[in-house]
Amino acid sequence: ADAEGKKVFADPMLSLISSIMLNEAMDNYIDRKKKGGDHSLSLAYVRATILDLRKRVDRQWVSWVEEQIQWIKTSPGVPLNGKRAGVFTSFSRFPSYLDHVMICCKAGRPMDHVPNLSRIKVVTYYLQKMAAALFDSLHECAERETTDQEYAANVMRMENSYFFTQTIKQRGPELTELFQKQITAASTICKQSTDAYLGFMIKREFKSLHTLFASISRIRREVGDADVPIH
Repeated sequence: ADAEGKKVFADPMLSLISSIMLNEAMDNYIDRKKKGGDHSLSLAYVRATILDLRKRVDRQWVSWVEEQIQWIKTSPGVPLNGKRAGVFTSFSRFPSYLDHVMICCKAGRPMDHVPNLSRIKVVTYYLQKMAAALFDSLHECAERETTDQEYAANVMRMENSYFFTQTIKQRGPELTELFQKQITAASTICKQSTDAYLGFMIKREFKSLHTLFASISRIRREVGDADVPIH
């Protein structure tokens, strides 16, 4: 709230960048030489002031993140039957938002400056929380009763998990490190859904071939490999 007690709504991006820069500024006020006394107390006072400012701007940004998570849960633009869903709107916007964050962090800095977001616990936690919400939404859409489980569910999982993995990796090691847990999970989802999708397509497009290999698999289970050439 401002001096008159009115609630102030700050720009969420400005709040995030302010938090990142304040976090970096705190490193300049550490008594590394262990001088102690008034010098150390002065530095501690400055750090406490910076921390208080950080908490204020963090609250503004976190509030915005929670609103975005609620929006992601609505799965905007995803058809009820899941067909031709493509890359979800929420998935497609996420890397663009990360680009905006990185551009703002680098503005006015040396060309080689790389913001290390993974060092900042609040930023890391809520960016990862947003990413996790994307996959919660994907799972929910894929598991809907109205979604075609044999085809559409696997396609939407495959397309969106692949999109997430590739777009994050393309943005460099800093974001890859930050979202490593989500990338690992997305890669697993992509592989499983791709295998299921290919199995469905082979069964549909190559019925006789699928029947042949299904028979071979059954023979191998029942009598072993040795009898496969006979059959």
